[in-house]
Amino acid sequence: MIEWLMYIVLGAVLGTVGGLFGIGGGLIAIPALGVLFGLDQQLAQGTALVMVVPNVMLALWRYHQRNRIEARHAVPLAAAGFVFAWLGSLWAVGVDARAMRIGFVAFLVALAAWNVLRMFMKTAQPSSELRHPWPWLGVLGSFSG
Repeated sequence: MIEWLMYIVLGAVLGTVGGLFGIGGGLIAIPALGVLFGLDQQLAQGTALVMVVPNVMLALWRYHQRNRIEARHAVPLAAAGFVFAWLGSLWAVGVDARAMRIGFVAFLVALAAWNVLRMFMKTAQPSSELRHPWPWLGVLGSFSG
């Protein structure tokens, strides 16, 4: 019973944070599943991926209600992300769980450092137009996948 309560609380927190910040909760779910539930890195990442799908679909639907999502931007991102996520998953299942956890922590630290740095950098004003030609979206999707 307590285990189910923990699942529900974790799901509620991750869904809320994912919907609020647009990260799908995966950045929080993976460490939480490893630390709180004792899952190895591959299983934590796989579980987070399954959990993120409905969250992302709901957030996408709600976002699309307010802002038009252009297919010419979304399709290259989605296609490249899908292909490279598949390739990355093939690679991930063969990596040592400890090495993968260290890599994930390094990724989170680098992401946090970049976001802190961006707060102090002068940046261009946000726009609804792309700053780079749309084929670069495929490159972004590749790295995201």
